[in-house]
Amino acid sequence: MKILVVTHYFWPESFRINDLVAELAQRGHRVTVLTGMPNYPGGRRYQGYGWLRPSRQEYRGATIVRHPVVTRGSGSGLRRILNYGSAAAFGALFGALFLRERFDVIFTFEPSPITTGVPSAVVRWRQRVPAVLWVQDLWPETLLATGMVKSRLILRLVAHLVRFVYRTTDLILVQSHGFLDSVQRYAPARTPIEYVPNWAEDFYRPLAPETCVAERAEYPAGFAIVFAGSIGAAQSLETMLDAAQALSADIQWIVFGDGHRADWLREQIAERGLGNRVHFLGSRPAETMPRYFAAADALFVSLRDDPIFALTIPSKLQSYLACGRPVIAVLAGEGARIVREAACGMVVSPGDGAALARAVLELRGLAPAVRSAMGARGHDYYRAHFERGRVIDRVEALLTSLARSPT
Repeated sequence: MKILVVTHYFWPESFRINDLVAELAQRGHRVTVLTGMPNYPGGRRYQGYGWLRPSRQEYRGATIVRHPVVTRGSGSGLRRILNYGSAAAFGALFGALFLRERFDVIFTFEPSPITTGVPSAVVRWRQRVPAVLWVQDLWPETLLATGMVKSRLILRLVAHLVRFVYRTTDLILVQSHGFLDSVQRYAPARTPIEYVPNWAEDFYRPLAPETCVAERAEYPAGFAIVFAGSIGAAQSLETMLDAAQALSADIQWIVFGDGHRADWLREQIAERGLGNRVHFLGSRPAETMPRYFAAADALFVSLRDDPIFALTIPSKLQSYLACGRPVIAVLAGEGARIVREAACGMVVSPGDGAALARAVLELRGLAPAVRSAMGARGHDYYRAHFERGRVIDRVEALLTSLARSPT
């Protein structure tokens, strides 16, 4: 197949779409990626990238066509609007004018923003080609839940945009069963919706802790709890800080990642006097993270206390499970259900720092063999429900069935 992938984020930014593109290309498909200049999460264009250059690149057998984009900057509301809007406008322009190849199917990756669907709609209309949308994040609900948008007028306008994107899509995929009701609310009744969960890249796998001595040496002495990923409003790291204040300094919280609240996190660590308990180690290449996970005693995931986040499965959860380490989950809904079903760790209600502190003490009090068994159960659950090869097989089959069907 000739597949056009439209995405707001792509390599060298670290998103799961990179892995899907590489695998589809390896399977013999001709893949073109339409995306902007990389600037996530720091808000500045990566070294070697400019406003217009490089316009074309190769990535593991796929062709990348890059368009200009206003960078995210500090992540303020205005800069995000400019970032999202410019990506949609330039993506649509480049898609209409510079994509000469005829495609069999369009695949749109939508973790946020929904505006990523605009270039897809333009190419779909111009080439009369079917389009698939993989919904990772619910709009407009997430905008309200994170506090990014409070204006009811703007939320209504965004809702109209969501309806437009769903209406110009021939198949919608959702990463969580919890997304179905929201997507059905905005999508035409004729549009099929399929559940396709996230997976973890092949390099996420269990490693023996004793083989990761160098990584463990980067952690201070004590019971090490690792958080890795985006640092934003949705992650509600206030809960982690509250628990850290309530616990002794022999429990260490290690944070890897970046995001628009990274500076806030640093300030909070200093203001609360938690420099001996919470350690912000910045970003690391994704391929190195399994070693850091193996060196940890537990892995931490958290989302805000909001009904919309109870519907989602944070993508880091699959990575944690694949690495076979015990999980401490400050989650409700779908994410909490998975951790409970897998019996792979502790579940705490969102926003409850005191309960998180108690859960940490309970986990630390277990014998190491018991904690290891928790991690092993998580890995077994991952293989049964999220195994990479089977999920990508399903994506490929759905694309094949839709390719060049009438729109």
